[in-house]
Amino acid sequence: MADFVPKGWKVDFQVSGDLNGDGVPDIAAILIEDKLDNDAYDGPKRALLVLLGTDNNKFALVGVNSKLLQCKGCGGVKEFVDIQIKKNVVVVSQMSGSRTYTYNTWRFRYDKQLQRFVLIGLDCEDGDNVLGKKTIESSNYLTGLKTIRKGNTVSSSTINGFTSSQHAPFLEDVAE
Repeated sequence: MADFVPKGWKVDFQVSGDLNGDGVPDIAAILIEDKLDNDAYDGPKRALLVLLGTDNNKFALVGVNSKLLQCKGCGGVKEFVDIQIKKNVVVVSQMSGSRTYTYNTWRFRYDKQLQRFVLIGLDCEDGDNVLGKKTIESSNYLTGLKTIRKGNTVSSSTINGFTSSQHAPFLEDVAE
């Protein structure tokens, strides 16, 4: 793992699990800049790193994203960043805000043919804690469908600009 962490960065949190179905443990990690927070506007940056384990107890780098996660200290009172591996899927969650908040969850699955991680789902929740209102938008990139829940109203549509004949975004291309 240490071989894949760039100079000036450190592992903030990591999880292990099988991401490609070969029975060998893989790693998903959140990296953080190893620096003091001297900048009044931006804290240390974060990055997502995904490694596939090999039969000879080594790892291969298959995904890096430095645009997805908010910097440490940039999320406000409700700042939260998490990563999990569930059923061969990397699940990345992030919350920011205070009275009003945003809570996003991205799901990435390894595509063996493409040898890359592909976005298969995105849930975005925007809410107001004082008013008790929230809107949840769930996009399923496997089906191309989007569901929006606002109060008791639920609507469905297709994901703008997405057709089932094209691939969903790759892990490296998804931004916050």
